[in-house]
Amino acid sequence: MSFRTVLGASAVAAALVAATPATSAPTVSPNVVISEVYGGGGNAGAPYNADFVELHNRSHAAVDLTNWSIQQAAATGSTWTKVIISGCLNPAGCTIAAHGYFLVKVGAAGAVGSALPGPDVDSSAISAAASAGKIVLVNNDTTITAGTSCPADATIVDKVGYGTTATCFEGSGPAPAPSNTTSAQRKATGWLDTDDNATDLLAAPPAPQNSLSPTSVVLSSFTATRAGAKVTLRWRTLSEAAVLGFNVYTARGGKRVKLNTALIQARGSLTGHAYSWSGTARGTRFWLETVSVARAHTLRVATAR
Repeated sequence: MSFRTVLGASAVAAALVAATPATSAPTVSPNVVISEVYGGGGNAGAPYNADFVELHNRSHAAVDLTNWSIQQAAATGSTWTKVIISGCLNPAGCTIAAHGYFLVKVGAAGAVGSALPGPDVDSSAISAAASAGKIVLVNNDTTITAGTSCPADATIVDKVGYGTTATCFEGSGPAPAPSNTTSAQRKATGWLDTDDNATDLLAAPPAPQNSLSPTSVVLSSFTATRAGAKVTLRWRTLSEAAVLGFNVYTARGGKRVKLNTALIQARGSLTGHAYSWSGTARGTRFWLETVSVARAHTLRVATAR
């Protein structure tokens, strides 16, 4: 199983992201997004022999994708072709799990590159362009009306325009242009969605994930309490996969300073686990960092009370 490197090419990545302290599950948009688009499959130098679109479920509930469709048009075009999500191949069927992934092979296999790892839907109905194009996720199987350059009705779940010439995108502009050796990928392992393709996605080596791929850390809570000079940090995960452990930080002299001397080992529990760290520390704000196998997940900041 290949895992996406979100921040650079290091084998271990970590992320620090601010959030307000809470005891409930983290707030995310209750939707499915297009998390990766690869159109260079089978071309010269391609690592994979077929084009694909990967979906990611950012919500806390499974979503049935049966008879949804992935639709494609040329970068400046207004004629749409589609893959209907049906006949799904993996054990979960056409359902994408909470915080899970779903892989759709969208083009015929070429002569160059490895086969995709277990696509959930195996189709050759469309062909994504390698460097510039438009991909739209629709919650039905009706083809987008010919002559429509950029659909915007209520059936549109998500859309990604990539490459400088794309005429349909979310936000300020299209995603950076991918190539035969890179894909357009949503940052933070598919989680980031501010409705701006230009800043939410990047070009990086393709790393397709399917419904069998593990999700990284999903955090339920992160709190800090103080008793004199002693601070106790507590956090609970809802699920963990492909994660090595955690670090905790405080702010000192305008910089973040790590409090733990050794990595706090993760339990790797699919049902989550409760963790804590106690020690002497100044300040009122504390950061939790997850260190994962080649990727990271958005976590939280807590304020000591």
